[in-house]
Amino acid sequence: AQLDSARQEVEEYSIVITHVMDAGEESANMGGIPLKRLQDELTNRRQFLSFLESFQEEVSVNAERVQGLASDNEAELDELKDLVGRKSAVPKERVYPLFETLARKWTEAEEVAMHMGALRAIFEELHAFSNPAYQRKLQSKYVQEAEAKASEQERANRGSGEED
Repeated sequence: AQLDSARQEVEEYSIVITHVMDAGEESANMGGIPLKRLQDELTNRRQFLSFLESFQEEVSVNAERVQGLASDNEAELDELKDLVGRKSAVPKERVYPLFETLARKWTEAEEVAMHMGALRAIFEELHAFSNPAYQRKLQSKYVQEAEAKASEQERANRGSGEED
């Protein structure tokens, strides 16, 4: 949800800035808000979006890693159960490698758990930036106006046979 919201916000800034640049700052009627200010706000939101996307990728990679480790661990345990079963003696040459593999998987799972804990702390810090510390100058009326102009331009381009 936060990622979608950040993408939407970046899109809104982009539409308005494109409109202002196409129309010229004077004729865009932005209520005295300088284009540079909107560009700076867009840069801030793009950075935030970039961090969120990187974070999402990192979490996805680690989630896949956890699933793989759980699956591998279950397979190793099943193999160990099949080998030992109800036997009173099992050759150590066959059992010890299975225990070593399980130990490595356990250690790797602990490392992933620690990494996920660190990611949680990072997310909590990142969440603090979801609402910027500055007073947002982009107003919904400017977004609506820019979207209307963009739609109008798109219709005009289609009507004249031009392609973007």
